[in-house]
Amino acid sequence: MGRKSRTDERRAQILSAFERCIVRKGLHRTTLDDVALEAGIARPLIRHNVGNWDNLVRAATERLTDVYSTIYQSHLARAREKKDLHVITGFLFSTAYGTATEDQDMVLNAMSSAAQTDDTLRDLLKSMYQRFEKSLVDEIVNLYGDVSRAEASNVAYAIICLAEQNSMFQAWGFPAGRARSVRQVADDLLTGLLVR
Repeated sequence: MGRKSRTDERRAQILSAFERCIVRKGLHRTTLDDVALEAGIARPLIRHNVGNWDNLVRAATERLTDVYSTIYQSHLARAREKKDLHVITGFLFSTAYGTATEDQDMVLNAMSSAAQTDDTLRDLLKSMYQRFEKSLVDEIVNLYGDVSRAEASNVAYAIICLAEQNSMFQAWGFPAGRARSVRQVADDLLTGLLVR
């Protein structure tokens, strides 16, 4: 593979600057002028390399979903290698879940909040979680053999919902013991598939 193109480098520079601005100012208080200043470029270069504000927000969301998808997939691969889905619940209910970097977590939270009123963002984030859910369903069906996709889908969805809410509550300072008890519920859901 060759060197990244100047456009790719500039795009990454702009998206990184945008993320830093969101961390400092929040999504709705960040302007294209802020991003240009943070990136050390002229504002027209944002439009040339990324597009308008909506394009910038979408590109940043897509970039973050790629980061988080890579993290999820690596843990699913470890569970597959060990033939033990409790590896994935160990990750989902640990302090490492939902963590790329603290700044990226803050940006994803800002994007999640904005998705409440932005259909495109909502679809991008929903797609990220649907891909993760599908991968988890595939692993459940693969490892547990006679489990139907519908059963696996219900369990995967429940586990992801528990993990997401737990991650938010842990960030708010709830005791770590609570995460362990929620993980036990997730493990029980998986075990229930084996003893039905």
